[in-house]
Amino acid sequence: MRRMLSRSSLFLAFTAFFCLLSLSGFAQGYRIEVELEGFDNDTLTLAYYFGKSQYLKDTTTLQGGKYVFEGSEELKPGVYLVVMPPDNRFIHLLITEEEQKFSAFFNVNDVVMTARFKGSKDNQIYYDYLRELEFRRSRADELRQKLASDSLVTDAERDELAAIDAEVKKIQENVVARYPASLTAMLINANKEIEIPEYPELSEEDRRQKQYEFYKAHYFDHFDLSDPRAIRTGMMQNKIDFTWKNSTTHSRTARS
Repeated sequence: MRRMLSRSSLFLAFTAFFCLLSLSGFAQGYRIEVELEGFDNDTLTLAYYFGKSQYLKDTTTLQGGKYVFEGSEELKPGVYLVVMPPDNRFIHLLITEEEQKFSAFFNVNDVVMTARFKGSKDNQIYYDYLRELEFRRSRADELRQKLASDSLVTDAERDELAAIDAEVKKIQENVVARYPASLTAMLINANKEIEIPEYPELSEEDRRQKQYEFYKAHYFDHFDLSDPRAIRTGMMQNKIDFTWKNSTTHSRTARS
């Protein structure tokens, strides 16, 4: 009798343990709750990048004020798009291996400034970063437009634009330093400009050739093509196409 009770207790203990695992979120799959203010369509779709194309992953309808994307298999990490019909405007969401179940809120008329998340640190990092850029974008765009169209730009305006660019660079460096493994850091690094040496000792023709060779050799220094997230960012194929286009253009120019 004691042995039977012991086995029964053991069975119940294991059952309770696995139930707790399931209730604690160890079950696989994804669940993304989205609240959209200012959007009156009852249907929303979730898409993802693969190379330079976008593909549909999921579709949901409005229920209880929320759009819930849910599936039994985990999403591949990368940049996803919440697509709003009928004009197919979209909002970016970052998906990581660790954060497959979270909620998000946006006002569609001011996505970046109103974005809020629960259960997704990576998305919070990303939109905090975008907000910092948004604070500076209007003035920077104004100054760049004036530089492009007006020959009477003052030194003070040039210095102001340089200061804004320096601020943005510092913000990017801080994000990468604080969250080096984040998807946001990978996106920042992927867009990082290659600093090309001047080679002042060379002739003009040799200098251009040397700079081109340096640029080509270091073009992917900040973008890890072996990172499985890279193919789902919308950037990988564009960078490959860009370097191929410039390579063939340079070859034709060199032969002419």
